[in-house]
Amino acid sequence: MGQTSFRGIDLVGVHLDGVVLKHLDLTAVNLQAASLQRANLQRSILASGCLDQANMRECYLYRSHLEMASLQQTHLQRANLSHAYLMGANLQGANLHKAQLIGTDLRDTNLMDCLFQDANLKGALYSEDTQFSPSFNPVLAGMKLWTAETLANSSKQKERGLRERHWGWQCS
Repeated sequence: MGQTSFRGIDLVGVHLDGVVLKHLDLTAVNLQAASLQRANLQRSILASGCLDQANMRECYLYRSHLEMASLQQTHLQRANLSHAYLMGANLQGANLHKAQLIGTDLRDTNLMDCLFQDANLKGALYSEDTQFSPSFNPVLAGMKLWTAETLANSSKQKERGLRERHWGWQCS
């Protein structure tokens, strides 16, 4: 399925293990407690969606857009989130054990109480407003602090343009 939109639908608890859902518009979709193990969501839009307590083990989210999404206590072990856009997302308590987050945009993201054991965070962007647990050191993890200079040097920011911010589903 390419360029298909499922904006705002309620898929609480649905099982989509191993499905291919590339290039979908899933803006503001409620996937709370859903199972998406080994699902391929490459370049999909999950902005403002609710994925709290979802099982996304080994999920492929390469270059996906998850801005302002809620992923609290989501299982993302061995998931590939490389070059994904997670600005402003809430990943509090998420399990990112052995996850790939290479070059991922984590500016203004809540990463409190996340499990990063053996996760690859090389080149992931964070900002001064990104929230980490006190014991986590983003510099030692290979992350890069986003600055005005970073923006000036990034052609990808020009391509993204301005985005409207809204939260979509209100997760309980």
